Amino acid sequence: MEMDGKIALVVGGAGGIGSAICEALRAAGARVAATAVDASELANAAQRMPEVSLLVLDIADDADVRRLAEEVGPID
Repeated sequence: MEMDGKIALVVGGAGGIGSAICEALRAAGARVAATAVDASELANAAQRMPEVSLLVLDIADDADVRRLAEEVGPID
């Protein structure tokens, strides 16, 4: 999978499967943003994946989604 120059979003990216997806996307060349509702999960994920942009947010909350769009920009 070729992802050079692409921006990927992984919702629930701090957990086991989400982290593996983040790592696979990074290995394919993507810039990755990951979200989770649990700040402590993201803090642990930050230690494992320092190159991934990690955001605490609830994807079901409109204000959080707007903030995501402002912070990450367009997602491929």
